[in-house]
Amino acid sequence: MCALGWDYVPAMTGMAADTIFTAPVLIVRQKTKLIEVNNEYTIHDQQGESIADVLQVGQGRAQKALRFLGTPADRLLTFRLRVSDRDGKALLMLSRPAKLVKSRLVVQDGEGNELGHILQENALGKKSFSLQADGEELGKVVGKNWTSWEFVVQDRLGTDVAHLTNTLDGLS
Repeated sequence: MCALGWDYVPAMTGMAADTIFTAPVLIVRQKTKLIEVNNEYTIHDQQGESIADVLQVGQGRAQKALRFLGTPADRLLTFRLRVSDRDGKALLMLSRPAKLVKSRLVVQDGEGNELGHILQENALGKKSFSLQADGEELGKVVGKNWTSWEFVVQDRLGTDVAHLTNTLDGLS
């Protein structure tokens, strides 16, 4: 299971922790499956309440077959994640077009309007991603080490605004 924690977000403190946009801490848990052909996650607030679901959508039969066979080729193909609230209303759509080396993630709102992009800046060493909207860089997500299990989110001035940690249950 993966956990994603936002342990410091000044703009969000004091707000009701009931949506993915207002909770100061988000915990993302991957749904456990014997055979996984599409990704599914549940997002919880810091009290452990389920507040959203993430589901991989739009996979064709060939892509599902590649996942089932365990081939790494499926990692190069396009994937889409739909983030919805507990009532099933779409909140975000995340789409990563097919890639060879560096990724580009297109972020859309629940209505399909493009909000921006997350662009991978390097392929070797500590991972770094640019957060962009309307061609303007709004911030960065920077790996703290080469294993990329921990990241820092920075605003456009380079100030840390959030911390992301990926842990496996029992190993954290």
